[in-house]
Amino acid sequence: MKDNDNRAVKVLICDDDSADRKILREILSRVRDREFEITEAGTKEDISTALSTNPPDLILLDLAMPEKSGKVWLAEIVEKEIAPVVIITGHGELEDSFEAMRFGALAYISKNWLADLDIAVPTMKRTVNYALDQWFLERDLESQMKEIIGETKILICDDDPADRKLVKSYLEKLKRLKLNIEEAGDFDEISRAIEHSKYDLILMDHSMPHRCGIEWAEEILRRKLAPVVMITSHGSEELAVEAMKLGVSDYISKEMLSANKLYKAISNVLR
Repeated sequence: MKDNDNRAVKVLICDDDSADRKILREILSRVRDREFEITEAGTKEDISTALSTNPPDLILLDLAMPEKSGKVWLAEIVEKEIAPVVIITGHGELEDSFEAMRFGALAYISKNWLADLDIAVPTMKRTVNYALDQWFLERDLESQMKEIIGETKILICDDDPADRKLVKSYLEKLKRLKLNIEEAGDFDEISRAIEHSKYDLILMDHSMPHRCGIEWAEEILRRKLAPVVMITSHGSEELAVEAMKLGVSDYISKEMLSANKLYKAISNVLR
């Protein structure tokens, strides 16, 4: 499906509760500015079959699925870039929904809203439109970036090898980009790297030994060596403001770190 298609939007409802699936179907039927072709899946086998035989344009995914959790399904769907995902969340699952959005879901809808159609229908309309628009926008940007940009060289600066490995693993999931990734773990390694190589982006941990990430960012930006994205374990509003005042392109807490977050940060820098 393309954003200017007039055909029905193929929606896959993944929920093990048949009553909830029925309500979601009813709400979609009342969204008047789009036509939907709806498939329901209540089990692991149903979802697998639907994804392989009739790929959807949009997925409504309940987090509390049996056999294979919604979080596991989300990771698989995002990794394979099958379709945009909207999380359907029950009572007490709000934090899980926020976490799911960190890992690639585009929006969430609370089941608490579903009983009141006056609230549920316009909420569904806004959410579906947002998810589809965002999905197509990101793919358009990817296409433009592939045409304009060749290889992107990134330097990861972090004194913790485990954290460097984690950041690198997220970057390596971004198959849509051609990345050349280098690492630096201490003062000397960073100094050598920025003196002898040119980078398109530097990911800088704030808590570096001997010289903090803010000081490194200040030098890198003053010398116009590369854009900087700050990554920190213990984020604060004051630190974020200080970093952005320096001209740092983005600021990501390690608690919120994901492949999707890094992709958006890279896209914003390279656009």
